Amino acid sequence: MGEGFTLVRVRAVGGCVSVGSAIDPGGRFHKTCRAALDATGAMAVRRLKELTQLAEGRPRLSSRERTILLRLSQGLTAPQIAMRVEVGEATVRTFIRRSCRKVGASSQLHAVAIALREGLI
Repeated sequence: MGEGFTLVRVRAVGGCVSVGSAIDPGGRFHKTCRAALDATGAMAVRRLKELTQLAEGRPRLSSRERTILLRLSQGLTAPQIAMRVEVGEATVRTFIRRSCRKVGASSQLHAVAIALREGLI
C-alpha cells in the first residue's frame, strides 16, 4: 500500500457489497481503486452464491449457460457456438468457464456430462 493511503475494506453481506474508499494525501478519491474493489467484491458475492447452490445440491445455470452447454453437447466448437448465438468467441469461453465452475467440472466435457446427468440441459 502506498504512503498516505487509507486502508480499504471489502464486506459482502446478504448479497450486497460495501467497499470503503481509498483517499490520496490530497483528499481525492481513487476511482480506479474503487472500481477494482467493487469488481472483486461482486465476484466474491457471485462465487459465494454459486457455492451455496452447489451445497444445496443443484447448481443454477443461466439460460445462456444452458444454451452454450447444449451446443457443446451437440459437438459444436466455441467459434461455431459464437456464430450461432451471435456473441463473441471470448464471451462463449467465459460462459463455458462459469458453467464449469458452477457445476464443479474440471473441463467443458465434464461440465456437459454433469449437466446431462443432472438434467440441466
